Amino acid sequence: MNPKDKILAYLKKNKTATGKELYTLLGISRQALNKHLKKLISNSLILKNGSTKSTKYTYLPPSRKKVAKTFIYKKELFLKGLEEDRVFNELSLITNLQNSTNLANFKKSFIKASFK
Repeated sequence: MNPKDKILAYLKKNKTATGKELYTLLGISRQALNKHLKKLISNSLILKNGSTKSTKYTYLPPSRKKVAKTFIYKKELFLKGLEEDRVFNELSLITNLQNSTNLANFKKSFIKASFK
């Protein structure tokens, strides 16, 4: 069984897992695990919740895959001293724009242009 199938099987059984649980299970490095996780996330097979050590990965059943691609992010920002590039970088991290292979370049450009 390849690593992606092992990840999916583990998540189906346990519902959620941390990166540490998964790389320990597979016996691979964190970097190798992240390559597999990025592909599974971009294919809407799993959902990433959180960041850094608090990140949890969840299996997405077929009925939830469409829902996983849509979300709303709302944050109140004060205009005094606002740095648009900082806002864009924060949003791109939250939405995983910079690492997404699924998102077309024109969407990235559109969002980036909104903050220039």
